[in-house]
Amino acid sequence: MSAITKKALISSFFKLLKNRPYKKITVSDITSDCGVNRMTFYYHFKDINDLVEKAFEDVFNQTLKNSKIDDDWSVTYLNLFNIIFAKKEFVKKLYPEFDIRDLIAFIFPLADKMASEAVEQHIGNKFSENTKKRVVHAIGCCIVGSFLEWLESDMAKAPQDIVNDQKELFDAAIIGILASKEHPKK
Repeated sequence: MSAITKKALISSFFKLLKNRPYKKITVSDITSDCGVNRMTFYYHFKDINDLVEKAFEDVFNQTLKNSKIDDDWSVTYLNLFNIIFAKKEFVKKLYPEFDIRDLIAFIFPLADKMASEAVEQHIGNKFSENTKKRVVHAIGCCIVGSFLEWLESDMAKAPQDIVNDQKELFDAAIIGILASKEHPKK
């Protein structure tokens, strides 16, 4: 029952967001629309920002959960872009309200997981853990950067195009790293 109530509160928030600016929605508005009391809201969330963060966290976790182990990392990446693109009207209203540091802190763990999958698919045990961590970090930074750039551009580029560009870039970078290991500079 608790999960159903949590989903209902999130749904009420997004329903209200269709007709109101983010800053004009109150906890009372959400609980009134949902038909629950304020204490129920605070049982699930610290505040409205927490509700939004948990809503997107649920989307990310569900996407990761639905990704099969044998999926190419870019499938997960594309799924996330498509889900966010489908919620474009909400994201456009919410994005300007968040501190960029909070957004990066939220996105980076997911980017790191996708980058780890990409590196494992391509290089497995061919490098030391330290080298793999550095490559994963670099790719994670690229994922976060491309995602933020996409948001800044008002999500103008199609998700498939972004993922294709990133996959091509990551594959080329990893191939370059592999080649450098096979033919080290003298």
